Amino acid sequence: MMLLYYYFYAHMDQNKTIDKKTIWALCTLLAAGVFLRLWHLDYQSLWVDELYTIEEASTARSLKWLFHYLRTVDQHPPLYYLFLRLWLPITAYTEFALRLPSALAGTAAIYAIFLLGREFFNNRIGLIAALLATVNFFSIHYSQDGRSYIFIFLLSCISYTQLIRILKKPTLKRSLWYSLVSLVMIYTHYFSIFFLFGQVATVTVFFFIADAPTRVQYIKSFALSGIIIIIGYLPWIPSLLTVGEISAFWISPTPDTFLKDYFIEYFGNSGLLTPFLTVFLLLFLHKVFFSKYEKDINILNQPYTAAFIIILTWILGTCFIPYLRSLLVIPMLHPRYTTPLIPAYLIALAAGIYHIRNYAARVTLLVVFTIISLFDLVVVKKYYNDINKAQYREMTQFIIKHNPEKYPIVEQTWAWLHNYYFKRNNVTQNFIDQKKRVFIDSVMSLIKTQPVPDGFWFVDGHVYEELETDKRNYLETEYTQVLTRKYYGGWVELYYRNLGYDSVNNAWMILPKDFPVETTFAEGKQIAVWSNNPTPPSSNIVLPKGEYNIVVSAMGTDAKDTFAVLKVLMNGHVINEIQTTAEFDAYMKVIPIAQDTQVSFQLALQNNEEDPIKKKDRNAFVRFIRIKKLR
Repeated sequence: MMLLYYYFYAHMDQNKTIDKKTIWALCTLLAAGVFLRLWHLDYQSLWVDELYTIEEASTARSLKWLFHYLRTVDQHPPLYYLFLRLWLPITAYTEFALRLPSALAGTAAIYAIFLLGREFFNNRIGLIAALLATVNFFSIHYSQDGRSYIFIFLLSCISYTQLIRILKKPTLKRSLWYSLVSLVMIYTHYFSIFFLFGQVATVTVFFFIADAPTRVQYIKSFALSGIIIIIGYLPWIPSLLTVGEISAFWISPTPDTFLKDYFIEYFGNSGLLTPFLTVFLLLFLHKVFFSKYEKDINILNQPYTAAFIIILTWILGTCFIPYLRSLLVIPMLHPRYTTPLIPAYLIALAAGIYHIRNYAARVTLLVVFTIISLFDLVVVKKYYNDINKAQYREMTQFIIKHNPEKYPIVEQTWAWLHNYYFKRNNVTQNFIDQKKRVFIDSVMSLIKTQPVPDGFWFVDGHVYEELETDKRNYLETEYTQVLTRKYYGGWVELYYRNLGYDSVNNAWMILPKDFPVETTFAEGKQIAVWSNNPTPPSSNIVLPKGEYNIVVSAMGTDAKDTFAVLKVLMNGHVINEIQTTAEFDAYMKVIPIAQDTQVSFQLALQNNEEDPIKKKDRNAFVRFIRIKKLR
């Protein structure tokens, strides 16, 4: 907070005043920015990386564990997670609380890029850059993400603002603040180290352009900053070296078009915006290339030339080493890692727009660009309403609702992360951290000799583990798939043991063969329900006193745009009414049995009707009725 105060208030360049119109415009942009970043902030579940974050930020885990984990598994510097360890305990371990600092940082970045633009050029270009940042897709998206990417966007603005001030007039105070910002940045994300290499490239160019006295000042200022940064980062260098030993990573090979591809992706890969972005960049380059360079005037007083050098070294200097390492060692470039480059592009675009001399045309283009950006965000991408993050929260809610038996979840890799949502719902869930095929082989090898689970869940998040057909067929000789659901970035399957009676687990399976033959359908694999009259009863079973989960696997057909409603009767009494759909699904109902009772089941329709015009009839089909004693 002290750092932000210093840059946003106390350290503002007093030689450049801000008129009231600019202040009002900036306040409007900040209000719009905070709205766009807070709206539906907790609408989506935490995705896998955010689950990493909230686990690492938990004070239930020791700092020793955190540092070890950040070195060996989720390779990141510690500052962001240490901050969250202070923040979350006083707010809440929820989606909103986790993402709120990112939303506020994204809003602060709007003001930070305004200061950067005015440091490069003037208030007007700073304001245009702030407008572009307000509606920028990447800025909004990562302002609603519980990771550190938007913070390095913000810090890159602050860092280059201070760097330019040092280049203009080196002072001890500016060097110290630049060092502090740099340390905060490289303790926030490893890619910031390459960002500093970009700044070294920038300083090197200006060093050779400067006169002798200025070079001396530069050496003193940046040597001091370098020493402070190196000494300040010494405690974390062993962890950095450990990360450097990674020999396999999830990132795809980097194409030679990555600069262009990333640039378009920063704006949401919008085909509507691409023509505008191209024109604005060309306008900036036109102004640079056709401006006269005055050798006798300090290059920093020739803003377009200075900006071109800074932006070019900023982008190329930052990307050169990671791109080279991606080609020779291991891919390490990804669009979200390069968020510190976005301010450079926004400044170039803003300067290009400002170069349009026709005021009406300039304003019109800005308004159109803003409207299209919001249209693309809200209407085309449906950003605030469509799901684009893995639905761990929704998967958890579904499992809790349909798992009164507390069956274990087989989930490879992400189980300990997924457990966050179960703990938040005060549910103790048993996880089996195995691949599906390994679990299947293990269970099937024991099934004839030892007790095995009479039910289990297969859950996948982020990546789906496809089972081979023969492996699934092997499993279904002993188990029946009861439920399946597909979520965004998530998959859920429930299996029951298909024994008629499982005495060990107090479970019964009423199958088509347990009903009179005239009720069966599909070669005896289903029970057909044709009318509102109940079917003949199933075979009798004896249920001891207790509480039971009754599960019916059923589907229906429709007539007059309405599907069949299936009634389930036990000893002639309706215990469940099921609105069927076109696909088999499992319908659960927990009921008490007051005393030991002999029961049988019947099935009937509630709304049987034909549609003679379309030749449709409402019917229902049942695969099984399963009864499981809960307590």
